[in-house]
Amino acid sequence: TINKRQVTLTSKSDSKEFDGTPLTAPDVKVSGDGFVEGEVTDLKATGTITRAGSVANPITYTKTKAFHEDNYVIKEDIGTLTVKKIAKEVTVTSNNASKTYDGTALTNKTYTADSLPNGFTAKVEITGKITNAGSTKNTIKSVVIMKGEDDVTDQFESIVKKEGTLTVEKRQV
Repeated sequence: TINKRQVTLTSKSDSKEFDGTPLTAPDVKVSGDGFVEGEVTDLKATGTITRAGSVANPITYTKTKAFHEDNYVIKEDIGTLTVKKIAKEVTVTSNNASKTYDGTALTNKTYTADSLPNGFTAKVEITGKITNAGSTKNTIKSVVIMKGEDDVTDQFESIVKKEGTLTVEKRQV
């Protein structure tokens, strides 16, 4: 009697915070009796994920002409790859501005983006505007976080908008 070889293939599980690069874990652990040398090549796990979420890390391999399925009982333990959103809060603040009334609108499109990770940039649309004497918020209409040419705003847990103040002082006559 020839017994079938018991083979267990295990792909790794791994996780990381979003950084714009793919997460892979190609190593596969072979346990049990293993394959007969030369019957299987190119054994690897092929899972890949870049944006927040989880995927399976499936196992693939190439069977040579010497391989016979009936000689094996193959069990696969498939790992999971997980990319987490960036947990660190990013704060975008529109800057303050003031002037004495001169009949023209006061705007200030400048801002700061605190705690933005290296390699990321912010595109901020600021719509605050005031012409007559008084104060108003320097309104932040939108914030888009970019990694290169990709909008990755949805890869951040928390983006806080802090609006500055625009002030027009009364003109002394």
